[in-house]
Amino acid sequence: MTLIKSPYSLCFSILLFIGCSASKKAVVPDAINEVLNLPAKTSRLTANELKAWGHADLATDTIPGISLAKAYEFLKGKKSTTVIAAVADTGIDTDHEDLAPVMWSNPKDIVDGKDNDGNGFVDDINGWNFLGATYNENLEMTRMVRNFKQQFGDKTAADITPEEMKDFELYQKLAKEVGEKFSGSGYYFNVDFNAREGQPDPYDYAVKIYGDNNIKNTVGSEAHASHVAGIIGAARGNEKGIDGIADNVKIMSLRIVPQGDEYDKDVALGIRYAADNGATVINASFGKGYSPNREWVYDAIKYAAEKDVVIVMSSGNNGQNIDESPTFPNDAPDAMKEIADNVIMVGANTYNYNESLPAAFSNYGKRNVDIFAPGVSILSTVPGGKYRPMGGTSMAAPAVAGVVALVRSYYPKLTAAQVKQIIMKSGTKIDFEVMTPGSEPTMVPFTDLCVSGRVLNAYEAVKMAEKISK
Repeated sequence: MTLIKSPYSLCFSILLFIGCSASKKAVVPDAINEVLNLPAKTSRLTANELKAWGHADLATDTIPGISLAKAYEFLKGKKSTTVIAAVADTGIDTDHEDLAPVMWSNPKDIVDGKDNDGNGFVDDINGWNFLGATYNENLEMTRMVRNFKQQFGDKTAADITPEEMKDFELYQKLAKEVGEKFSGSGYYFNVDFNAREGQPDPYDYAVKIYGDNNIKNTVGSEAHASHVAGIIGAARGNEKGIDGIADNVKIMSLRIVPQGDEYDKDVALGIRYAADNGATVINASFGKGYSPNREWVYDAIKYAAEKDVVIVMSSGNNGQNIDESPTFPNDAPDAMKEIADNVIMVGANTYNYNESLPAAFSNYGKRNVDIFAPGVSILSTVPGGKYRPMGGTSMAAPAVAGVVALVRSYYPKLTAAQVKQIIMKSGTKIDFEVMTPGSEPTMVPFTDLCVSGRVLNAYEAVKMAEKISK
């Protein structure tokens, strides 16, 4: 796991299509919230404010959170249905006091060593562990060097056919980079380290059932998924720790992300498992720079779209423009045209409503990042019944996933495509200049950093969902 990715019309007849072209168009009105040109909060956040700043309301708190309390005030008295949110990530501490009550339990299976529901996965009570016993892993570039080495051996350019030349040149480039970074003691860049040796071949897509049902974290430091899960749906109102965003959600755990880069096969099969087992939103807070089998993932994304599932992805933490330097997974193979209309790519914003609004580490992209959401110093659940603040687009994505779950819970007739457009169009419009993320910041309009030019707003999202559902 490299965690290193105006006036508005109320006309409902307009097909406003935001972003790269996709396979379908969703009828969704323009956002109705006005631009809030409020003064930046100059005082430091108090400990109380910092604890849940991501839920704050910009208009009342001058903190660019998601206006969650106002969303629940709007939803008061309305009925909701339970939604399943799949967390495709590391293992989850299912015994955590704030997570245990909200874990998904497969209603068609029991722990008896049998595949009671006939889905191929034995005793998949809370989800599935596609990693098996794996924890430490290489980066994808290291695995590619190992595989290329088997293909090319000690060949020189003179021995390479024209058809092989592109791969051979990539092999030379990656071998040089991996060799420079390998210290001899780590596993990220150790070509001789193969964590999946003796297990089903992660490059053989014909074998689709492997792993086990142990979806828990293997070590205490494997905290990423627990943190993500808490942001989405930690038990609300129990006076313990934190409140998650969605109040009627069950968390399905898909352990596909090791300490290192995930395999494309695990990602693709994890998406398919979630779509086949009732998830209506999948959070994918991970990413990498190379994806040799990306077509498997693209096919899985399209499969999830057919199943009406929203996929929320983190854009990455390299402080770079992913329109120019893609991160994987994504939903646009050419960085221009989307393959489906169900993916939301998320950047991270800070609690500063000024030029420092974008997190300095966040990736961005006018074509390929859809919206920004709170992603700095976010307090959430970690293994051992504890709580800890963490930052990254990995924390911003589940904020969006939580609001997606909230919308789908109260307005279940809305399609995945409609929900995506609601999230993007209902966000708080930012119409001032900000510093670009990265090591050499420049001042640009915030609208240059993402498709929507907005930051997540749960209150406006549920209001818009109400209008559309009627």
